[in-house]
Amino acid sequence: MPTPSGQWLVQGEHMGPVQVLSGAEDLLELAALAQYCDRIARSTRR
Repeated sequence: MPTPSGQWLVQGEHMGPVQVLSGAEDLLELAALAQYCDRIARSTRR
């Protein structure tokens, strides 16, 4: 969720640590990493 300052707060697990992203660029980088990890996981299951 974005904060009023434009930062994004993300959390991988319910009680996990909160990561502060400084803007949309960092958010896109995190999304790209998630997609990459998903592709790797799917390719190893085949």
